[in-house]
Amino acid sequence: ISTLVTALIFGAWQPAAQASNDGQLCDGPFGLVLCGSLMAVQALTPKSARELILDAARQGELERLQWLLQMHPGAAKPFDVLASTVYYYRGSSGEPSIPPRQLAVMAYLADLTPDINEAHPNTLLQELAERHSLYKDKRLELVKLLLAHGASARAVNLTKFVKQNISSGIPPSPEDVDVLQRLLDNGADPNLPDKDDTAYGLLVQRGQYQLGETMLAHGASPDALPAPGRPGVLLQLAHNCKRQEDARRAPQFLERQWKECQLAS
Repeated sequence: ISTLVTALIFGAWQPAAQASNDGQLCDGPFGLVLCGSLMAVQALTPKSARELILDAARQGELERLQWLLQMHPGAAKPFDVLASTVYYYRGSSGEPSIPPRQLAVMAYLADLTPDINEAHPNTLLQELAERHSLYKDKRLELVKLLLAHGASARAVNLTKFVKQNISSGIPPSPEDVDVLQRLLDNGADPNLPDKDDTAYGLLVQRGQYQLGETMLAHGASPDALPAPGRPGVLLQLAHNCKRQEDARRAPQFLERQWKECQLAS
């Protein structure tokens, strides 16, 4: 009771940060007391076993996590805890990189997961690779961790990766280049299209010739038409060849492609 009274008094002095959507719930003496009581109830309500497990994973408390999973079997699937932790750190801006203790927790969860390639509807690796990432160093760490623990890159759509992360006229980040290389090395299909585009075609179109070479080295088809009625990659390259800034870079591109570019222009 004393704890509840203390919480009520404490809540009465809090600003109306816990107000309802219209901002009026905590106004006035009665509103402050009401909000204080709500805070007290929340403070005294024990967390579920699942919430405790998720907290331990996000905080990087490996021993506590192991104990909780042992004490509460079935409270949370290791895959669900891993996915929640991966998503949490993918979008976290608090630290420049993921602390080692959190990486250790995720590695532990990955080893417990029966199928790390489970799709809902995408796999964890797809979610990391196919979406734009503000925190590219963290994505690279997470991609490396998942690949090291059995994640398959075969389902990853590299065209979506290029669309979201590789721009025209801007050098790609070292992290993006590293992620693309690792995905290719681990079996990602270089010719998997997205609607009317291919990864290789987009790279040529955007003047990213070095990455285009990387795609060719891993089996990308240079002559594939992305869709009926659309120009092929060679015509895109020919168009780029006419632009002065691309003409300076293009000789570094694959020799056969550059000759085609010169002939077409």
